[in-house]
Amino acid sequence: MRVLRRNRIWHFHVSVAIPSGPNIAGLDPESGDLTRLFHPRTDKWADHFMWVGPTLHGKSPIGRVTLQVLNINDPVRIEHRRLLVQAGVLPQ
Repeated sequence: MRVLRRNRIWHFHVSVAIPSGPNIAGLDPESGDLTRLFHPRTDKWADHFMWVGPTLHGKSPIGRVTLQVLNINDPVRIEHRRLLVQAGVLPQ
């Protein structure tokens, strides 16, 4: 049950923190290729992302572009996630 609570808090945190907009693609910072963003209904999260502490890393072009376009690893967001982990709200 605790995991479910954390997941709900995480989903709330993400939905509030990530602005929605018209972006559907971006340039992969490694290859420079135009790449679509992650689609949660058709893509598997673990194929594209991994956590390293409070920082989310892209494992694929889709993951890297999504992180960049949505500014997921903004320093303020990383610090916020670090504090949530420290408080026991998010898993390590």
